[in-house]
Amino acid sequence: MTDPGRLAQLDGLRAIAALSVVGFHVTSRYDEALVHAQPLPFALPWGHLGVELFFVISGFVILMTIDRARSPADFVFARASRLFPTYWVAVLLTALTLRAVQMPGYERSAIDIVVNLTMVQDHFGVASIDGAYWSLGVELMFYAWMLLLWQIGALRRPALAIAAVCAISLASNLSEHAGLRWPTALETLAMTQWGPWFALGTALYAHHARGLSGRATLGLAALAIAAITTNGPVSGAATAAIVGGLVHGAARGRLPWLAVRPLVAIGRVSYPLYLVHQALGWWVIVSLQKAGMSSLGSVAVALALALVAAFALNRIVEEPAMAALRAFWRQRAAVRPAGGTGRRWTVGSAAVLVALSGGMTVVTALKPAAPKPHEAIRAVDPSRHTSVPCDDGVPARVILVLGQSNAASHAAPIPPPAVGGPALRVFAEGGCVIASDPLPGTTGGGSSLWSAVQELTSAADPQARLVWAPLAVGATGIARWIGPDPVHDRLVAHLHGLREAGLKVERVVWQQGESDARDGTGAREYLRALHALRGLLDRHGVTAPMHVARSTFCRRAGTGAIGRALTRYEEALAAARILPGPDTDLLLAPDDRRDACHFTDAGRRRAAQLWYDVLAAPAQAPSPRPR
Repeated sequence: MTDPGRLAQLDGLRAIAALSVVGFHVTSRYDEALVHAQPLPFALPWGHLGVELFFVISGFVILMTIDRARSPADFVFARASRLFPTYWVAVLLTALTLRAVQMPGYERSAIDIVVNLTMVQDHFGVASIDGAYWSLGVELMFYAWMLLLWQIGALRRPALAIAAVCAISLASNLSEHAGLRWPTALETLAMTQWGPWFALGTALYAHHARGLSGRATLGLAALAIAAITTNGPVSGAATAAIVGGLVHGAARGRLPWLAVRPLVAIGRVSYPLYLVHQALGWWVIVSLQKAGMSSLGSVAVALALALVAAFALNRIVEEPAMAALRAFWRQRAAVRPAGGTGRRWTVGSAAVLVALSGGMTVVTALKPAAPKPHEAIRAVDPSRHTSVPCDDGVPARVILVLGQSNAASHAAPIPPPAVGGPALRVFAEGGCVIASDPLPGTTGGGSSLWSAVQELTSAADPQARLVWAPLAVGATGIARWIGPDPVHDRLVAHLHGLREAGLKVERVVWQQGESDARDGTGAREYLRALHALRGLLDRHGVTAPMHVARSTFCRRAGTGAIGRALTRYEEALAAARILPGPDTDLLLAPDDRRDACHFTDAGRRRAAQLWYDVLAAPAQAPSPRPR
């Protein structure tokens, strides 16, 4: 049932690990990032533990690889020929496909793609083409450590090295519990988070193949589990014990159910399956659900296509490349002497470890500062804006406007003379002024939605008094509003000014989402940020209902994740006084948008009508949706 030298039951475990991770990514993780069109009847929130299972198996297998290697060069070449050819094809396939279909959040430059080919991009501050690739950099760090330990002779009796790895992790975790956090580069170098998982697998191999006593193995396993537990939830102990037991049982051949042909077959393609399932799978699911397929059906199709792609990559790339490269290496080995140790390999592996651990720290320090669009916020201009009392004895409705460009003054340009429509009473910089578009407190030099809403309000009720309190900054994601960021600081100052002026906000308008849709912000992440913004308003005395527009379209539709999240969790949001605003994403007619993003004058007036309808109606929670 298995090829010579392969442990079929370990292949079965690899299959379980891969299928667990895949199941987690296309159910729970997808729902966190993109939100399924309809809730799935099941989810695999624990499926991420498949990565930990992979790490334990890797710890077991790497010591086996070292035992079979004639020299350090043999070890390095064996790992490289196993990992890189398939990885390179998967990176290029994923990057080019997602670039062609313009999947939001997956735009990568040519330089990003090239850096991704190294497999250590995360250590140098470059985003992975596929989020699942993070674990590969961890694997390479582990390989570098094993090479170094081998060269200095620490693996001849591995128990001490295994104990040291776990003890270092345990010391780091206990220090953090005591409030003493190790530097990030040192934690990365010492593998304080993931090292014990690999160590557990290495201890099991030493027991299985090198005669390490059962008592010593249990002691090392207990030390690894202690390190794992102090690094996370207490449930980590049970997870580590179960995973360790599975690997031990498979290595002993005591789990024959793992050697069934389907599991073994999937186990042998688990690496390409891991490489291609997430980002490409998400694109498949998004596309099928947009086309009307059910969530369950789209997930089933994505799983099937991922398996087909994995088997194809294994047959076309993985096995032929490994066979050709290893044949080449054997030919070279026939004409060169076997080498065991070498100072250059020791120095080289140590240099790799230092580079991987320190790279991210250095790159982050040298990374240029992000642009600051808040600096372009229009200030009060005494030559254009007339100061007036905010409260002149006539009751006024105060509308706090927050968001990005479509909440600011980026709509249709104002024709000469440079006076944009009706005069509004605007709160800005701690006081009130009479102003017209472009409004103070906003970026952009065009017109705004709010002057059109003012016209509608005045037409319906000439006696109505509105005070607009805009703070709208183009190209800002929601994270910048909740801080730490200069935009957040500007918001806090704006809220403080409202309170000092004695103005009580009646409604909060939130017209934002285009930047987050473009950048691929996760749906749950966006919802958490909305709740954080709501909390920020409350802390500064603004308890008025916050109306959230569905405003995510800018030159392309994106995935629709934020919009689906706002709909799915409408009732939960309403409980926090976060209410639906208008769906301005519906305004996509040719005369609605002047640059496929910002409103024309006609689109601005249509959007203003939608906002007027919301603001003119009593603020109330939406009725429960039928289930």
